[in-house]
Amino acid sequence: MLSDFLLLETYFEGPETVQFYEDLSKRYGRGSVDMAESEGFLVSRPVLCGPYCGKRMVWLSELGRQQAVKASSVAAYA
Repeated sequence: MLSDFLLLETYFEGPETVQFYEDLSKRYGRGSVDMAESEGFLVSRPVLCGPYCGKRMVWLSELGRQQAVKASSVAAYA
């Protein structure tokens, strides 16, 4: 999950990449997303206006970004 965020950030050339909590929980399971957030790897905030009002946006924290980079560099050597 963290590496997917890192891939999106790399593709879009910035750390402004967000996904909706609902989409992440469908893909990875609610427990995994909640655990990543409680461990400080993800940050979430509710959307306060517009058509997505009430949905939660989720993005990588700096700690999550570091963890994703570390995991991807380990995987490259495996």
